[in-house]
Amino acid sequence: MSSKSQAYPAFLPRSSSPGTSVVRNVRVTRAVGLVGLVLFVLYLLSNSIVSLPLARLLRESFPTDLQDSYGAITKQQLNATTMHVLLPATLQDVNLCKTLVGLHILGYPTPTLLGWGDRAERSYSIDEGAHILSKITRSLEYLEQLPPDRDNDLVLLVDAYDTWFQLRSEVLISRYHHLNSMANRRLRQKYGRSAMKAGAMKQTVIFGAAKECSNQAHTLGCYPVPEPYTPRDMFGGNTDTVMGLTQHSSKRPKYLASGFIMGPVADLKNVLRKAQWKVDVLPDFDRDLDNGSGSSDFIYHGDDASIFARIFGEQEWMRESIRRNYTGSFAFMRRTFGIPSGYPGERQMVEGAVIKDVLEPDFVHEDMPPAYSKNKAEAMKEFEFYIGLDYGGDLYTQTHNAERDHAYIVYTNNHTDTLGEVPTELAHQQEWGKPMRKEDPKTIEQQIKEAWGDRTRFDCKPRLRSKLPHDIMHSKIPYAAAPEVIVTGDGGQSPQDAPSNTTWEEVRLYTNLCLGSTPAVLHHNGDRNLRERDWEKLWWQRWGSTLLELVKLDKQGTTEVWQRGPKDVGQLTKVENAGIGAWSDEGWFVGWNQACPRDFNNELYRGMEFDD
Repeated sequence: MSSKSQAYPAFLPRSSSPGTSVVRNVRVTRAVGLVGLVLFVLYLLSNSIVSLPLARLLRESFPTDLQDSYGAITKQQLNATTMHVLLPATLQDVNLCKTLVGLHILGYPTPTLLGWGDRAERSYSIDEGAHILSKITRSLEYLEQLPPDRDNDLVLLVDAYDTWFQLRSEVLISRYHHLNSMANRRLRQKYGRSAMKAGAMKQTVIFGAAKECSNQAHTLGCYPVPEPYTPRDMFGGNTDTVMGLTQHSSKRPKYLASGFIMGPVADLKNVLRKAQWKVDVLPDFDRDLDNGSGSSDFIYHGDDASIFARIFGEQEWMRESIRRNYTGSFAFMRRTFGIPSGYPGERQMVEGAVIKDVLEPDFVHEDMPPAYSKNKAEAMKEFEFYIGLDYGGDLYTQTHNAERDHAYIVYTNNHTDTLGEVPTELAHQQEWGKPMRKEDPKTIEQQIKEAWGDRTRFDCKPRLRSKLPHDIMHSKIPYAAAPEVIVTGDGGQSPQDAPSNTTWEEVRLYTNLCLGSTPAVLHHNGDRNLRERDWEKLWWQRWGSTLLELVKLDKQGTTEVWQRGPKDVGQLTKVENAGIGAWSDEGWFVGWNQACPRDFNNELYRGMEFDD
């Protein structure tokens, strides 16, 4: 039987045997498929794992012990820290004096009054306090005249007519350094070292945080800002919605508040220069920018917060853009070949509108302005101003849309009952989210009820600490030197009456019930009536006259303060024995009676007398 050539299948090359070719093709197919699968997984990792759960990771991963805050700066460094306290203030007012008394009693440097006596700059009532010209222009003028060797000094800029101080200066400074350290750690986790280097990202300038954006919601001052690290269930299911006692009361603070600004001289100067430039170049009315309400003419020319918020929003927009180009396994390829950037990150909201992509929201929005630098590397740094917010209220808190979030609490009689979780960054000796012990439940409930009555379904669930943070407990006790001075008056105080052994746990401290934080600075920018109703609740108010007399005697010693020289000299010099009062930014000293005449004593001391 004659043999015939076996026909090869058409899909096999004739130069190879069928078995060899099939095996080779299967191996190639498997290899290609495996490579594709690996690349696909890497793509998902680079765009999802790095971005999507990051906020949840950050809320659980950083240390929260205030002992860290207490050790964030050594005692030697603390004593060597020079801080400039700036208050935009033009005229006398008893509420200004409440701010000044707290500053003096709690060991802050003698403040400087910006715009003192200048009536022309006041476009609205004195209660509004921080006029835009004083907050931006006068602050910048003051800092520009400091010599270069003061660039690392700290600056504290607060509203003058509705701000109270309750914690000592060393606590504020220590917390400032700790918050920056934690914020820079979060930046490394979120953006990575390459992106941080490309964008020169860091935090050194801290603003307060507010529930309501000072700008119109579709503008850069509002929609690009990141979500805060505070719990998403702060107000239960109402959190970050308009369901509440007011339209904004159930929202977490995440927008910039300019009632509190703290940072180094050099970095704050850069922020103020940018702010001044925006004041000068923004039009009186921008028809394209305005949402139809006609309010944009006031926003950028009557409200300093809107200017700073815009700077912060632009910074955060650029940070997110850089993150997408520097995060993930394909970041280099995206930058090299112009491939669209990575996953847009967690979904955000602004005024109830969902933001799927913060760089390009679906709704009508203000576009990011172009960079002035033609160099791409420099352009990425052009919008970086090292700004961050105090989301947890450890430095500063405000009452606007948040009156019922706070109460004066005495931290004594601790028990082991669980009240809630402690969500603030500086929580005491606990990991994030673990239950804390609380004080006697009746005592806590009575204190809250005394302030606000029964809690409603729209109020936050209280999350209180069992003990005060380490940094407060390690600071000088409240009335350390009170027995040294006899102050006579309507109250008849004497040395034996002064509570010199009182501890911090025995005095009332203004506390954020929703976060468990005890801020150093209180801003009464909500219900202004609370400035009168709650004045006696501030722990040092009853003994204010005695404590202020002690400060007066101390300043007759060798206390050094900064004095601004004549304008034509343009420098600052050190002087001694300044006494009680404040400096004007023109260089002359405002004595106590000049700033706070006797007519204010009845409200300031509630019956006590004090002689300058």
